[in-house]
Amino acid sequence: MKKLPEAKVRECVSTFLAMNLIKLGEEEQERLVAIAKLAWKKPEPLLVKVAHYHLFKGTDLEQYRHTSVIDLKQGWRKRDYPMSAHVPLLMDTVFTPTYERILKGETICAGVTPAEVARQLGMLFRAIHPFLLGNRVLSWVIETQIRLLFGLLPEMLMAPKADFDNYRQNLFWPYVEKMKL
Repeated sequence: MKKLPEAKVRECVSTFLAMNLIKLGEEEQERLVAIAKLAWKKPEPLLVKVAHYHLFKGTDLEQYRHTSVIDLKQGWRKRDYPMSAHVPLLMDTVFTPTYERILKGETICAGVTPAEVARQLGMLFRAIHPFLLGNRVLSWVIETQIRLLFGLLPEMLMAPKADFDNYRQNLFWPYVEKMKL
């Protein structure tokens, strides 16, 4: 696993936030650096609820979301994100096992690059949308962990919205519908 010194972790966090127009307070940014350092140190699953709790300490954003989320710019479509009642099930039965298999190198398919595996894992996390705030930041930490595991450098820009929407509509939702949620 490629290791980054603390100064590089800080630089990556600052660059990522700036390039993706994400604003965090100083305390949250410091906590994000600490979470990234921990996650990027070794190939072990990041406990996303714990990481989210530490990132947003002392707020009401410390748990999986309990409300529905829609894209207000697009208006209501079938369901933009899973209903909040399904988030724990999706995290426990879809995201976490997939994440753990990737960390063990088990889900790398022929013809799929490690960079694409990392990107799709991040899009899966964002498609489930487990929290009201912080999904993009935590998905980036996870994507970067996978990229470093395979000797790649961090990617500073999130997947374009069109790519994410395509993933969500053509891969994520058909899979969730088969689960009969």
